[in-house]
Amino acid sequence: MTTKKKEITYPTRWEYRIFVESGMLAAAREIIGNILADQDERAELADGEKSSSGKYLALRARAEVKSKAEAEALGQKLKNVPGVKFVL
Repeated sequence: MTTKKKEITYPTRWEYRIFVESGMLAAAREIIGNILADQDERAELADGEKSSSGKYLALRARAEVKSKAEAEALGQKLKNVPGVKFVL
């Protein structure tokens, strides 16, 4: 059985899940907000789930990207924010 991958058409709204240390959330949220605003004036940032220990919070971010390379570059910028543990 062959599974066909869904083709992505650009530009598209790309969604990221960003996992941030709770103690660094306020500063990280501000930096992430600025990065997203530079990418797309209609970008969205919302709270997601907390880890069971309360140590991490997931943020959901959506922004328009024009290519796969642009989506990857934005993801890398988000990964480099202090307090961010990983980005999906």
